Amino acid sequence: MFPLHYCPYCGSLVIEEEKYCMKCGKELPSDFDERVTSSKSKWKWWKYPIIISLVIALFITVLFVRTQQQENDAQELYQQAEEMALIGDYQTSKEYIEQALDHKNNFPTAKAVLDFLKIAIESKNTINDIDALAKNQNYEEALDKLTAIENNISGFKGDLINKLNTTVSDYRNNILYQQAEHKLTNDLSKDELKELLWEVEEITDEKAEVIKEAIQEKIVAHTSNHATELLKENQFNQAMLVVEDGLIYAEESEQLQSLKTTVEKEKIAFETAQEERIEQALTIYEQEDEINRNQAVEVLNVNASVSTNEITVTGEIKSVATVPINSILVSYQLKNNDTQILENDVYVFPETLYPDEKGKFEFTHFNKEIKNNDLTAEVTKITWFID
Repeated sequence: MFPLHYCPYCGSLVIEEEKYCMKCGKELPSDFDERVTSSKSKWKWWKYPIIISLVIALFITVLFVRTQQQENDAQELYQQAEEMALIGDYQTSKEYIEQALDHKNNFPTAKAVLDFLKIAIESKNTINDIDALAKNQNYEEALDKLTAIENNISGFKGDLINKLNTTVSDYRNNILYQQAEHKLTNDLSKDELKELLWEVEEITDEKAEVIKEAIQEKIVAHTSNHATELLKENQFNQAMLVVEDGLIYAEESEQLQSLKTTVEKEKIAFETAQEERIEQALTIYEQEDEINRNQAVEVLNVNASVSTNEITVTGEIKSVATVPINSILVSYQLKNNDTQILENDVYVFPETLYPDEKGKFEFTHFNKEIKNNDLTAEVTKITWFID
């Protein structure tokens, strides 16, 4: 078989006898071997770049299609994971996320969700423990675990976090409610009831209102009892403080509002009565003082006896004062047939007389000659001192 000849310039097939190319018009080499060699070389250099380009294009196309498919698979798995997480199935959601990362390693959102899911699964297990703690009335430990969960998820955001936060919040409300109910069965003091009311204020559930009202009723009862006891002792200011303190925690209590009005009225009535008693006491004091100063002594008797050149005057008095009196001096005069013959002063003994106590006085006049025994003694004046 004879070799084919080609134009070394354009590669067209030429006849051996031709001197010029019918395609490009250039003069053909006289050496026929050059026509064969040049045509093969020309054909090879023209063919290889095209083939290489086609292979590269095919590789890129296949790679793109595969990458796009992986991207789509990863997105689909991510969406399935999100759906599972939203219904609380964190374990299945985690498996979907891990598969999505197998399809697409460079998937930052999925990696972030995977970090959250690990914490969410741990939190769910902790919540199971919390149920057991609450059942055994270990409320404080249960609340501490809920706080730990909140701290662990505080750095995350999004719908999944909101849902988990809602779950934690519901559990906290429920445990606080159970704890309050349990405490309320005990005989709590007023201060303990106040603290319990503050704890119930943290519950955002509507049912908290029921237990809140129960606590307020007990605070009202404590307040009413305490204030009533203080009223009996006329400690009106202290009773008012107790009532006002109770109203801080049960401001709409009709019982405490009424009791506050009662305290105010009782205080006014007591102060009015006290003023009247003071006025009355002053009047009595003035009357007693008048008696004590001017009419404190009652003369029971006074006598004069006569013997040889002697006259003895004796007498007895009684204190009608309301206070002790002392240094009582009795002035008297002696008369003979209505004629005054002498005057004298004498002190009563004992020196101090107490209310309703009696005292005596006695004095002897020597060297007194009396013509007859018609002699009388008369008290003219009595003076005394008050302590």
